[in-house]
Amino acid sequence: MEQLHFAIEINAPREKVWSVLWDDANEFLSFKHMTEIKDGKEQPPPHWSGMIENYTLKEDGGATTLVVDMDAPNEFKAMFEDKFPKALARVKELAEGK
Repeated sequence: MEQLHFAIEINAPREKVWSVLWDDANEFLSFKHMTEIKDGKEQPPPHWSGMIENYTLKEDGGATTLVVDMDAPNEFKAMFEDKFPKALARVKELAEGK
């Protein structure tokens, strides 16, 4: 497992960025991944059970930095490194109204 870190500066207030993400103004959210649900049934805990994903917003002078820190199993690391920067760029577009 490896800890990954992604960040992007967005020219929008923290509340706007958060509403793009979660539709509920705040500045920190943390997920603890536990298991999968398939066909309405909880599956046995996978090896990634207990991994953490944190989202933090830091506002400074009208711009907001969105920071994502997450635990990543080695087999998903390349996927996250490819997808998360693209997802953060999309959040930036939506929050800046572009």
